Amino acid sequence: MSATPLERGLFLVFSNPSSEAATAEFHRWYDEVHVHEVLQVPGVVAATRYALDSDQMPSGGAEALGRRFLCAYEIEAEDLAQVRDAVMATSRDRTHSAAFQLTPLPMLAIFRALGPRVEKPRG
Repeated sequence: MSATPLERGLFLVFSNPSSEAATAEFHRWYDEVHVHEVLQVPGVVAATRYALDSDQMPSGGAEALGRRFLCAYEIEAEDLAQVRDAVMATSRDRTHSAAFQLTPLPMLAIFRALGPRVEKPRG
């Protein structure tokens, strides 16, 4: 009896702090609280946070994106839609922060892996 292969994907959340004055609290809440709560959702296996770099391709792209921070959650599950639904269903169970900008809302996207991860050979 073979196990169902797991789908791999990325759940991307592009966001901003609610104000410049709230930036430190935004990072503290995200790193110490929020990421760990989202990792409790079955199928969410890892998270990495990023800040938008000033060197964009093409230049000027940073303004078009409108969000300065990204959290990339790695997903492994039999069905990525079930993970999405679980993340949405448990949203009210997680801690929320006034330092997290809700207007405009963060941008959310799930990307499904198309193939294996390819790494540059070391050495």
